[in-house]
Amino acid sequence: MNTIKYNASTLAAVALAISTEETRYYLNGVMLNGITAVATDGHLMTVAVDDSERAKDNPTDAPAIMPISKKAITAMKGKKAEYVEFKDGTLTVWDEFDNKLYMEPSEAIDGTFPDWERVMPSTDDSQVSHGAFGADLLITVANGAKILGNGSGALAVQLRGEDATSPHYVKYGDLENVYSVLMPRRV
Repeated sequence: MNTIKYNASTLAAVALAISTEETRYYLNGVMLNGITAVATDGHLMTVAVDDSERAKDNPTDAPAIMPISKKAITAMKGKKAEYVEFKDGTLTVWDEFDNKLYMEPSEAIDGTFPDWERVMPSTDDSQVSHGAFGADLLITVANGAKILGNGSGALAVQLRGEDATSPHYVKYGDLENVYSVLMPRRV
């Protein structure tokens, strides 16, 4: 596998949507393809685009599904964490001075990640949210907003959907490179 580098806090926010379900093992990681990172557990999907110079060299020929542990997510959320590197079967979290903050084994998960773009709802600002969501999903979205807001609770979260049963688009403040998709519950 080629070396993949990604912004640490952005990847930590995406990784919150990783599934822990064993039967759909291919959802137990973040799908990385070029500058795009996607994770889903089937109820929540978070997508991010890292447009930094560092990520522009990431391979785009084949997506990689990379597992990320809770310890790695914690390291990525740290104030000193700058970027994450996947290289030679290892995930490494680096600071801005290229000092190692955390390392763990991380081999790509063999499987096919779902066609995540197919379930993307409209991002039209005129859409109104009508869906019902479990508290666990809303807490995960709030935790992602906290990470993306560098620990502050000031980052606003907006929900948009077409009707009660459609996927809802989640916008994090004025960020254009990270968003989530919530699948509503049937009530």
